[in-house]
Amino acid sequence: MCARIFVLLCAAISAVAPALAQSTTTVIYGTVTDSTGAVVPNARVTAVNSDTNLSRSAETNSQGEYRIEILPIGHYEVRVDASGFQKFIQSGIVSHLTK
Repeated sequence: MCARIFVLLCAAISAVAPALAQSTTTVIYGTVTDSTGAVVPNARVTAVNSDTNLSRSAETNSQGEYRIEILPIGHYEVRVDASGFQKFIQSGIVSHLTK
């Protein structure tokens, strides 16, 4: 039996506009925990742009934290894989340019 993974994405996506406004990127970050609230180190977190299929990945650190930077603004799905856990998928994440 596999345990479940939870990902804290509260306010975990933000948009950054460079000073020259030549390009825009976003950052997705958060903490991966299990159903008891314990952090999950060494989990593979992948952000997939639903519009372009571009994907970038990061591993969680010893505190279960991850950060995926320099992502184009858009719609994302976040997938988490960790040994001994069911795969976690969070869709419907939307980043947009903020002023």
